[in-house]
Amino acid sequence: MDLNELNQLINQSVSMSLGDRQKSLRWLAHQNDLIVQDVFKLKKNHFHRLKSEERVSDLILIDLIAFHLAIKEMIAQSKITNRKNRSGNFGFLRKIGETRAKQLRKPRFNLKREKLLNLQGIIKDLIEEKNYSFREVANYLKTYHRFQISHTAIREFYQTIKEV
Repeated sequence: MDLNELNQLINQSVSMSLGDRQKSLRWLAHQNDLIVQDVFKLKKNHFHRLKSEERVSDLILIDLIAFHLAIKEMIAQSKITNRKNRSGNFGFLRKIGETRAKQLRKPRFNLKREKLLNLQGIIKDLIEEKNYSFREVANYLKTYHRFQISHTAIREFYQTIKEV
C-alpha cells in the first residue's frame, strides 16, 4: 500500500483531511494529561469497534484510525461545551483544555449566594414585614451591609427560600 492509498483510506474512515488531522494532533500535544487520557480511552473503544467490523486487516492501521476518531470525538465534545463557535476552524481547540479542566475541578460555592443565606432573615423581614421591593432590598444591602447584588438575584433567592 503506497502513501496515497493509505491517506485515502484514512480520509474515508475518519472523514478528516490530512491538514485537519495534523491540526488536531498539534492540539492534542498542547493539552493537559487528563484530556490526553480521555482521548486514549476513546481510542481504545474505537479500536475494538473497528477490529470487530473487520474492514481493515492491518492492526496498526486500525489503531491509527481509532486514534484519529478519538481526537475527532473529543473535538466534537468541545464544540458542545463551546457553542459560541459556529465556524469550522480549529481556533476553538485552544480552549478545550481550559473548559474540560473546569469541568473536572471541584465545584465552588457561589460567594454571593452564601452571603445571601447569611442575610436570609434580614431579606425576609424587609420584604414580608416592611414591604420593601427587591430593588429597595438591594439598595439596603448595599448601604448597610456593603454587599452589592442585583435585585433579580434577590428575587430569585427569595423565591427559592419562600418555597422551602
